[in-house]
Amino acid sequence: MAGIFHTYGGDPLTNLAMEEAILGLAIDTGETLYRVWINRPSVIIGVSTDPALEVDLALAEKHGIPVLRRFSGGGAVYHDLGNINISIYWPRRVMDIAWIYREGTGLIRRILSSLGLESHVENMSDVVVDGYKVSGSSAWIGRATLFHATLLVDSDIDLLRRITRPRWDLVESGRVTRAKYNPENLSRFMDIDVDTAIDTIIKVIGDVRVGLPNEVWREVSRIRERYIEEGVVIQGEVDTEPPLLLL
Repeated sequence: MAGIFHTYGGDPLTNLAMEEAILGLAIDTGETLYRVWINRPSVIIGVSTDPALEVDLALAEKHGIPVLRRFSGGGAVYHDLGNINISIYWPRRVMDIAWIYREGTGLIRRILSSLGLESHVENMSDVVVDGYKVSGSSAWIGRATLFHATLLVDSDIDLLRRITRPRWDLVESGRVTRAKYNPENLSRFMDIDVDTAIDTIIKVIGDVRVGLPNEVWREVSRIRERYIEEGVVIQGEVDTEPPLLLL
C-alpha cells in the first residue's frame, strides 16, 4: 500500500511546484509517495533543454499553450487532459539511475499489463507498445529522488507531434531509438478513457488515496513564487488556479 495524491487540472506552474513540495513531504515522512495527475495544455521542457531546438514556440503561442521548464532532465513533453502524469517520490537520495528507471518504467509496464497490453522499454526511459512510445519519463536526484512519467491515453497526438520537435540527430547518431519520437495514445490499441486508466493506475500502485496537508499547499505557493522569479515560465501565461485534489 502507498500514499497516492490524485490531482486534476490547475495551472502548470502550480503543478510543477507540487512536484518539489511533495518531495519535501516524502523527506519529512520518510515514506515513498505517489501522485497521479493531469495537467492543463502546456509544454514542459527539461532543465537543460534548449526550447528552440525541441519546441515549435510559434505554434505554442498560436494555441495559447505555455512553455515551462521543470527541474528534472529529459526533453520536451506535451501535456493535456488526455495525458496522465505519474510521479514517484522516494524519501532518500538514490544514486543508481538505472534502478530508478527500472522501478519507474516497471510500474508503467505493470499498469499496461493490467490493461492487457504487452510493452518493453527503450532508451532506458521510454515504454513502447508495438513500436509506439506511450510513456516517457525523467528523474531528479537530490536529498530525495523523483521519477515522473507521462502515459498517453487520449491526448491530441497531432498537436503533440507538431508542437514538439524530434531530435533526429540523436536517432541518426544511435543515441536513441526512433520510438522516442513516435508517440501514440493507448486508445489506439484498446477502448479506454482517462478515468479507466486512472483507476487502473491507482489499483496497481496500492489503492490508498490521501489528502495533501495544508502546510504542503502553503509550500506549493512559496515554491510557485520562487519559480516565477527564476523564470520557469519560458513563454505564455499561467494563472493561479490550484489543481483539484481528488480523493
